[in-house]
Amino acid sequence: MADTVAQCDSMWGVDGLAGQYSAMAEDSNLASKAREAAMLFAVAEAHIDDDEGDEALKAATSALTIFREVADKTGTADTLRIIIKVYTWKHRYAEAERMAKEEMDIFKGESDKIGMAKMLLSLAEVKMEMPNRTALQPEALKAVTDARAIFQEAGDKKWEGNALLMLVWVHLAAKGSKAKKGKNAVQAAGEALDIFEEIGERKLEGLALHAMAISVFVGKLSENWLKTAKEALEIFERLMIGGWRLQNSKRFRICTMQGMILTLP
Repeated sequence: MADTVAQCDSMWGVDGLAGQYSAMAEDSNLASKAREAAMLFAVAEAHIDDDEGDEALKAATSALTIFREVADKTGTADTLRIIIKVYTWKHRYAEAERMAKEEMDIFKGESDKIGMAKMLLSLAEVKMEMPNRTALQPEALKAVTDARAIFQEAGDKKWEGNALLMLVWVHLAAKGSKAKKGKNAVQAAGEALDIFEEIGERKLEGLALHAMAISVFVGKLSENWLKTAKEALEIFERLMIGGWRLQNSKRFRICTMQGMILTLP
């Protein structure tokens, strides 16, 4: 089970904003520079989905330059998250952490609370990928909790849900009893699920169910974890049929199935 959890709890992946930015790239009402940056962002996310870190970094770096040039704070923050993710996946932890902290200070100085919260979320993700993540768990917990509070205050439900998904894995990395970790993680997953159901984010509902199933199993809280895992798997199957990126669907499908197999006699 340890190997499965270790694999599954590092799969928060990209933020799923490619569709939004692709639409921006095709919006003739936007300036050409803004459309170019949006297109590069969508390309960068696609490369991450395909595990092409170098290509993602190249596209995201180009997008970041343009977003800064046109003073698009949202685009800047979203693109920074891609770059930080790539650094983290390449085990360039020091660079990833430094970028998250430095950019967070910049957003703070500009009174951009959402940008600051996105960097706090990135900081938590970096710490949870480091080899000594258990020791860093309290720092990650504070970062993701602060990020969630900012998103909640701003009424940004999707990003609040994303923060709650991250909170699941932060709870699972804590020291202490498996039951306590599992209960805390299940609560966060349940809150995320409620949000995603409310705003109609079907894919994220699947991720929340997946996180809940893993949390229930880790905490040995119920035998119903298998049912929850199957529900998540069904969502991923429908997403594949509906055209969601096959790479991501397969990744989550395999992870969910691995956990299910462990419960079989």
